[in-house]
Amino acid sequence: MNVYDAEQMIGRSSIRARRGMVRRAAMASAALLLTTAIGLAVWSAMSGRAPTGQTTGADLPTPTIMPDGVAASPSARPTGGTVEDLLGGTLGASDEGRLEFVDETGRVVRELVYARLEPGEGGRVAVTSPEAWVRLDSGAVVRLTAASANLLQPSGRREPESGRFIGDVRVRLYESDPRDARGSRVEPTATPMLEVRTDSLNFDTALAEARTADPVRIEAAGVTVGFTGFRLVFDETRDRLAFFETRSAGTAAFDFRAMREARVADGSKREARAETRDDRRSRAGIEALYAATIEGAVVFDSDSLRATAGRLDALARLIDGSFTPATIESLAAIRSDNGAAADSAVGGDAGDGAGDGSRTLSLAWSRGLMVRAADETPAELINEDVFVRLAGEQGGVVRLSDAASGLETTSVGVEAHAVGRRIVWSGLGPTGVVVRGGDSFEAVTGLLDLDLKSGMALAPGPGEIRRLAPGVRAIDSPRVARISWRDNAASQLARTPDGVDLAAVPLVRSADFVGAVEAIDGPTRVSGDRLGTVFAASADGATALSRAVVTGSARVDAGADGALAADRLDIEFDTQRPGAATPTVATAHGRVRAEREGATLVADLAEARLRAGAGGRLVVESFTAELGVRINTADGVIAEAAALRASPEAGLVDLTGAPASVAQGADVIFGDSIRLEQAARRLSVLGAGSLERTDRINSLGYEFLRLTWQDSFVYDDIRGRAEAIGQCVLNADLADLGRDTVTAATLTIDTVSSEFRAANPGQSPIRRAVATGGSGGTNPRDPARVESRRYIADPAAPGGLRLLQLVALDSTVVEYDAIADRLRAPRPGRLVLEDRRGEVGGVESAPGVQTRGTTLVEWDGWMDLRRSDGSIEFRRQVRVRHRPPAAARVTDLECERLEIAFSPAGADSAGGGVGWGQASGAVYIAQGRRQVIADRLLYDATLGFAELTASAGNLVTLFDLDVPTPLLGEHLRWDLARDRVEWRGARPAAAPD
Repeated sequence: MNVYDAEQMIGRSSIRARRGMVRRAAMASAALLLTTAIGLAVWSAMSGRAPTGQTTGADLPTPTIMPDGVAASPSARPTGGTVEDLLGGTLGASDEGRLEFVDETGRVVRELVYARLEPGEGGRVAVTSPEAWVRLDSGAVVRLTAASANLLQPSGRREPESGRFIGDVRVRLYESDPRDARGSRVEPTATPMLEVRTDSLNFDTALAEARTADPVRIEAAGVTVGFTGFRLVFDETRDRLAFFETRSAGTAAFDFRAMREARVADGSKREARAETRDDRRSRAGIEALYAATIEGAVVFDSDSLRATAGRLDALARLIDGSFTPATIESLAAIRSDNGAAADSAVGGDAGDGAGDGSRTLSLAWSRGLMVRAADETPAELINEDVFVRLAGEQGGVVRLSDAASGLETTSVGVEAHAVGRRIVWSGLGPTGVVVRGGDSFEAVTGLLDLDLKSGMALAPGPGEIRRLAPGVRAIDSPRVARISWRDNAASQLARTPDGVDLAAVPLVRSADFVGAVEAIDGPTRVSGDRLGTVFAASADGATALSRAVVTGSARVDAGADGALAADRLDIEFDTQRPGAATPTVATAHGRVRAEREGATLVADLAEARLRAGAGGRLVVESFTAELGVRINTADGVIAEAAALRASPEAGLVDLTGAPASVAQGADVIFGDSIRLEQAARRLSVLGAGSLERTDRINSLGYEFLRLTWQDSFVYDDIRGRAEAIGQCVLNADLADLGRDTVTAATLTIDTVSSEFRAANPGQSPIRRAVATGGSGGTNPRDPARVESRRYIADPAAPGGLRLLQLVALDSTVVEYDAIADRLRAPRPGRLVLEDRRGEVGGVESAPGVQTRGTTLVEWDGWMDLRRSDGSIEFRRQVRVRHRPPAAARVTDLECERLEIAFSPAGADSAGGGVGWGQASGAVYIAQGRRQVIADRLLYDATLGFAELTASAGNLVTLFDLDVPTPLLGEHLRWDLARDRVEWRGARPAAAPD
């Protein structure tokens, strides 16, 4: 590997500041391998052994000694004796000479030029101004110079056993031979690719070792490395570097702009070298495995990027001293992800890859660097070619930071896989890895695994992400938003076909958190078994949350704004609105339960559409729920439906079902379509429905009440009015086997408000009721009806009940005043009374006149029944017909006004009956063969008498079919029970002539 190979790896990266972690790992391994290459070059320059494959012993070509500037012939003999003699001390000193070493093809592979070579005793050789040249297989040339050298050349050895170069020792690596055609001098324009400087350099060929204790400086185009002292061991058997170590502090600096400019200036040579390298890689090369370690306060700096650790370990697989094709391809893919923009910024071309948003990189360590050859493949390199690990020292941590973006990671260790393109941050315990973005966010977990190929980042353990507020450091502050998880987390990064697209917005496309997930943002808390998030680019080019899905015991608790729980919560966000993420649609699936201000809602599916309101407060535009919807409010309202549609801003709730229902206390309303209006405090039912009350209404004595209708129903709680339209039927059941029924085209009920009901439990909620017949009460043929039935138990009767009493009232309009306990029919109508107490076993009639049986009352004016005093009044053209039980005789009564008073038990009670009655105005009464015309009738049921009187100037007239002429009188008393008539002031009528 040469300096250009190193630059290919570290100089073409265009990853910007926020992607510094990936680049730092690559730079670390490059610096280590670059140092290894330097050691190889130094060893090659000072070693005089034959190249691999050349012959040994007597067959070795004999080098020649030629004066400086005179080309040597491979077949020429040395002028001063053999090299062995010259270096072994058997000959005298030599000035300004040259030693050339050729291979079996006759090619000069090594040269040694000197000012003076002076053999000494014991095989010692002193060399003044030594200059060694070594040609490498790649075509590159190494040049070594020093002020002097002391060599040990025992007798019989063909190369020095050991030695020392002293004074301004320099090792230079050229891309090709920098000398002129004669090889006598270096061209002034020749610039070395690499130069190593030190004050002394020791070597021992027996041990295959080189070392120095002096400061060492290594320079290349844009690269500077410095440390003090090193030891290098070469493995002659395997023809590889076995060991390299420096135990001093050291530094390395890389200037990528200078590296690029040097390469551009030497473009043609670079292309030739690339062809040579490609040819070399096309054949099966020599594989070598190396492990490198840098210890003691390892620091990387690159513009705003910085990494600190206590130790760096690197493992690499090399082919012919260079990275493997797989490594180069992987690093090239990382560079190509976003190279064009950075290259343009420095005036380069995108295909070149030389540009980089970072201009410089510096590496420093405090204790030392060591490189070892590996005999067996380490576990880290089984499926990898380059592996780097950063670790803390003695309980310390590894810190990676970017001052420009504020991004910083803290961990116990960081691992980078070059071919696998993976970076892993590890820590001790569940929170050993910390990723912080300035004052913006902080993430903690036990391990973070980033795959640059798939773009997947994994945290296989518990962790937490916190979104911080400016200036807030306390993680328990209510201003800190957070997401925590128990099992694992995974994020999908943006990617191209080659790998992660680190310049994309958003960089994180999705993130999933698993196991007891909890997200907290101010008063809002989200929890569940799993949380999935999706991100998109906002209108201003920032990253915005576009979707969040919570599954498994999902719950959102928004404090005063309520809570929502379900098996799954799916929330979509507005990505075009700047600022905090604003949810636009929230959908809940499975066992949905919503709670707010004491109210709850349960369903299997719910959806809310939302927007940001004034002050950033979230506004619910609409809300829907389906499948088994049930609502319980704080004031005791219970609603059930198949589906719910709500517009909170308008205060509207629509319930649909088969049927839906709304209940409060003992009152329940059913309908296929029910609307609740919050501001108007109104309930409407569109279509058929019913209302039921299951609690006893003490003031009316009803145990159960049920109202049905066909068209619509509206209840206005502010007005306290309920109106049912279309074939209305109201059934009210009594505890003592009785039922009252109202049928009408329209039924209006005025009630007390809900506040009054709450403050006065047990009181009747009904104030007034109006039943209207068809056509709005104008069609007498389609009246409203009020019917009251009373039963007694009778096992022999169908259903076990026998009718005892029946009261049926028909009129186009029927009104009931619950406060005054008054029933009115303000328009013409009729009343049917059926009293069967006299004919039912065990129920006796009251003594006196027989009033039981069937009675029909009709009128053309109005009717007024006052239950408070047990009276009833009929007006205008009142007609009454009464038939006693099992009797053929019928009593007819006609008058203009009829008043009836009932006994205290009431007209509709089995124990009571008519107390008295009074008729006036053109009174006509007929029973049997008698008919009476009078102005007034007074009936006393206890005596069984009816008294008929006439107004002043009129007479009472009696028609009796048994008497040929009518009877007249002022006062008639009729004993209806015995059918006896008593007159007062009677006289016969005068017969006409």
